[in-house]
Amino acid sequence: MKNFFGCILLLFIFESNAQNYFSVIAKNGLSIREKPSLKSKRIGKLEAGKDVVLIAKSGKKLSVTDDDQIINGEWYEVEGTNENPQGYVFSGYLLAKKENPNTNIGCENRIPCHSTISFEKFDLKIYNYQVQENPTKKQDTIQVFEYVFNEIGDKLLQILPKQKKDSIVVSYMVVENINEQYDYRKVESSDFEEWNKNSVHWKGQEPFVTIKNNLNFFRIPKTEYEQKEVLRKQNFKLKDTLIDLSGESSNIATLIYKGKPCTYGLGPVIIRIELYTENGEKSVRFLVVVLSYGC
Repeated sequence: MKNFFGCILLLFIFESNAQNYFSVIAKNGLSIREKPSLKSKRIGKLEAGKDVVLIAKSGKKLSVTDDDQIINGEWYEVEGTNENPQGYVFSGYLLAKKENPNTNIGCENRIPCHSTISFEKFDLKIYNYQVQENPTKKQDTIQVFEYVFNEIGDKLLQILPKQKKDSIVVSYMVVENINEQYDYRKVESSDFEEWNKNSVHWKGQEPFVTIKNNLNFFRIPKTEYEQKEVLRKQNFKLKDTLIDLSGESSNIATLIYKGKPCTYGLGPVIIRIELYTENGEKSVRFLVVVLSYGC
C-alpha cells in the first residue's frame, strides 16, 4: 500500500510539472474557437509569438495542410489574455516554452517589444525580447546587446527568408569565460590595465547545437548557468572558492584557475543561421548576443 501511494505521488508530481506554457508559431495568427472543432465559432485570434497558458488537452486530434506540409496536433484549451477570451486552439501551431509567460517583465516602452535584425537574405525576429539600439555589423556577423533584464534563453525566434522556398538551419553556442578576480585591495585602479594584461584568462566554447525547426520558428534554449559552471570545474578539475569583492558590478570568484581566484561567466551567445536556396546554394550568417547581467 505504501508503494502504491508513492507511485500516485510521483504521478502527481509528473503531471503538475508537465508542459503548460506555449508560444504561437502560426505566421498568420491562430484562431481561438468556442469549442474544440473547426466548425465552432471563432471568438478570438492569437498573433504569432503570443505566449499562452494551457488549461487542458481535449484529446481531439486534428491534421491540417500548410504549404504542402501536414501539421498534426489536437485541440488545447488555453487561458484568456488581455486581448482574447479563454477558448480552444490547434496545438500544431504551438511551441512549448519553459517559463510561465505571466511572470515576464514588461517591455520598455521606447523600444520595440519584439526585436528584428535584418540580414541581406532574411530577417531574424525574436519575440518578447529587447535589444539596445545600434547593432554592430561586420561582414557576415551582426552583434547586439541585450537590453537590461532581458534574457535570450527560452525566447522564440523566427526566420523570415526573402525567398519563400529558401530552407533554414539554426544552431547556437554559448561562450564560457574564466577571468582572474580583480582585487581592488591590492591593485590600484590606475594600474588596472597593466594588471589585466598579465592576469589569468580563459575563453572556451563547445560545438554549435542545432535547434529544431518548427515552421521556421525556433526556441532558444534556456542556459543553466550554475550547471555549466559545475561541468567546467569538473572538466578542468578546478577547486572551489568564494571571494565576493562586488562593487558597482558583480566580482565574485567561485573557482581557482592556474592558482588564482577567478570569476566564471557566460556570454556571448552566438546564433548561426544557415540558408539554403532552392538551387542548393548556401550562405551562413551569425548573430552575436552580448548578455545583460543587470545594471
